[in-house]
Amino acid sequence: VWTFVELNVKPEPPSIDGQSVANAGQSVPFEFSAHDPNDDKVRYGIDCDGNGSIDQWAPSYPKSVASDTVLTRRCKAPESGRWRVRALAEDQHFATSTWTTKTLSIRLVPTATITARRKVGGEWQDVTVFKEGDAPFQLRWSSSNATSCTGTNFSTGGAKSGSISDQTVSKKTTFTVVCSGAGGDSEPRSVTVDFIKNNAPPPPTLTWNGKDDKDVWIGFTASSTDPDGDRVRFYVDWNRTDITGGDGGTSPDPQWVPEAYRPGGIARAFSNKWSTAGKKLFRVRTEDARGALSGWTNYNVTIKACTPNPYCDADGNINDRCGNVTVCTAPSRCDTATLSCKNPSPTIKHLTVTPGLVYRGQKAIAEWEVKDIASCRVKSSIRGGDNWPCTGSSANNWTCKSPAGGQLTNEIKERVTYRLHCEALAPHPDIDEEVTVNIAPGYRER
Repeated sequence: VWTFVELNVKPEPPSIDGQSVANAGQSVPFEFSAHDPNDDKVRYGIDCDGNGSIDQWAPSYPKSVASDTVLTRRCKAPESGRWRVRALAEDQHFATSTWTTKTLSIRLVPTATITARRKVGGEWQDVTVFKEGDAPFQLRWSSSNATSCTGTNFSTGGAKSGSISDQTVSKKTTFTVVCSGAGGDSEPRSVTVDFIKNNAPPPPTLTWNGKDDKDVWIGFTASSTDPDGDRVRFYVDWNRTDITGGDGGTSPDPQWVPEAYRPGGIARAFSNKWSTAGKKLFRVRTEDARGALSGWTNYNVTIKACTPNPYCDADGNINDRCGNVTVCTAPSRCDTATLSCKNPSPTIKHLTVTPGLVYRGQKAIAEWEVKDIASCRVKSSIRGGDNWPCTGSSANNWTCKSPAGGQLTNEIKERVTYRLHCEALAPHPDIDEEVTVNIAPGYRER
């Protein structure tokens, strides 16, 4: 009896059909099929990255399909280099074919980026919201593996990278860039900037400190809260440029209060003074940090005529309490009795010469001090003797006096009289004083 056994023959190497060029990172479909000589069912082992290990089975293990069945499966392309995809066939008896290899070229796909940014405090910050009055922002785009880029809602000029400054929007806007190269087109990249309309601040609320004298600083405050929470400042039109006959007073006109923007809702102080009496008209408006202006708040204050009530101030001048000061020229000063500029009466520290009794040839010390004086002289009665003149001036505060520690006389050899004579400031009388030094009798031991 003869028994015939059919020998199993392994499948033929599978075919791999598909594109020969792929974009980097792309998911690429391939068709796999193989013929089994015994018409056994088969499945395909697929090595997507060409490293010799099977990444997936088609169909999934342990299923199989009829010989010559075409199955489609996908593999992900690498980011660079040449790509090898390999496959083998396995029959239902686990006999495997040799490997089939398909080689593909990798094509680099362009990429694109886009940003909307603004420099704040020296640092770049992303812009997603543009509020009316904000500082402009910058659009910046860049690409890789591209030769040109195209923008939507802005122009790239075909450049593959660049920036455009001073961008603003008046509605919600999406800026999109697509870059092209040998690897095709990039995925679109976008940045959206929303738009918020700025609301103008309300007219300011003004207060007055109640003063109404001319030539006196009169205080006011202004306050306003911006509906958007923006910082504010106030524009003061002292001269009322919308009418004629305005009296701007002393303060700068126009005037910003404060000069820099500050948080709203806080009363900001400002002041002015007027040199004439009558009704003074001015107006104030609010400006927010984005340049939006409120309407005007008109205001007036009536300055009353000042009734003079003079007095002698600390500087020795006559102040009428209405902003007028009569300056008394030195050495004159304000006289409290008459409220006029007068020369003061001299003040004297009397002349002394010590000792008053000396031995012949001995010296003495003379001392004196006279304030508020035109001039003084201390002179001895001896011809060619001591003589000490002094002239009063602003430099010595109209004072004549002996040196510190006193004035040393010449040797006294006979009885002598020292006379102090001072010319007083008009209308006061001159001053005369005398002091005599006598010689002691007898001899002095040596």
